Amino acid sequence: TLLQFGAMYGPVIRLFPEQIWRLFSAIFVHIGWEHFIVNMISLYFLGRQVEEIFGSKQFFFLYLLSGMMGNLFVFAFTPKVVAAGASTSLYGLFAAIIVLRYATRNPYIQQLGQSYLTLFVINIIGSVLIPG
Repeated sequence: TLLQFGAMYGPVIRLFPEQIWRLFSAIFVHIGWEHFIVNMISLYFLGRQVEEIFGSKQFFFLYLLSGMMGNLFVFAFTPKVVAAGASTSLYGLFAAIIVLRYATRNPYIQQLGQSYLTLFVINIIGSVLIPG
């Protein structure tokens, strides 16, 4: 069912290269209500901060580009995983603030970037140690 709604699955894209659009559509397909709600709450809080820092247009493009690049990463390194949800976009938003932390002297952004770096590392470790 997830595939019918646009989730990404590596073997499908390999077999049907014209379905590369799944790198985009998978951002908007979620595995269940819990997945959707957690992603939307995260997007609400994280998105407000990122949009305030970067502006609406840059936020929009950063969100989409992060999601597609994250899905490309999933496609390349875990091709037999069904990918769906905004998590790749959210990771990209976290990463943007983390990178900006090192490029600015603004103490608010530096502290925010440090906090996000800690959350990012915890999430990555959790993702590796707790499969699924």
